[in-house]
Amino acid sequence: MEEFLIQFLPKSLTDKHNLIGNIKINDFNEKFKSNLSIWKEKDYKKQWIEAIKMIIDGHSKSYLITDLRDPRNEVITFCWAMYLFQDKVKIQNNIILKENLNKKFDLNNIYDFVPDYKNTTEDGSPISEWLLDIKSLEKFYEKYKMIY
Repeated sequence: MEEFLIQFLPKSLTDKHNLIGNIKINDFNEKFKSNLSIWKEKDYKKQWIEAIKMIIDGHSKSYLITDLRDPRNEVITFCWAMYLFQDKVKIQNNIILKENLNKKFDLNNIYDFVPDYKNTTEDGSPISEWLLDIKSLEKFYEKYKMIY
């Protein structure tokens, strides 16, 4: 059975500035660290629900931000980009770098910066991605939309 989960781990505050979370996509499971200098825990969770709802509603792409940094820094955010292909979602781990943006990163329009889908790097190497049935995202959304 396919499964999707993104969450912060209980008592995961590593210091005053970071939380530890994890993302589960079927059999894949990975921890991440979220910086709390710009967004707080509730902001990340709200964005995750919003991003998942966009995919469920038929948007071709969205992303789950797991670590938002000061937009003046070189690395702006670590995220999981989601791309809708009919009833399947391809998910890729991604880093948004300031140097790759064609305009200034704007927290009020964060979805303007979701990268377009590609499955190979510039040198032709395959990009790791995970395939998920959209029903798994719908199930997560229904369970967590009021909690997050």
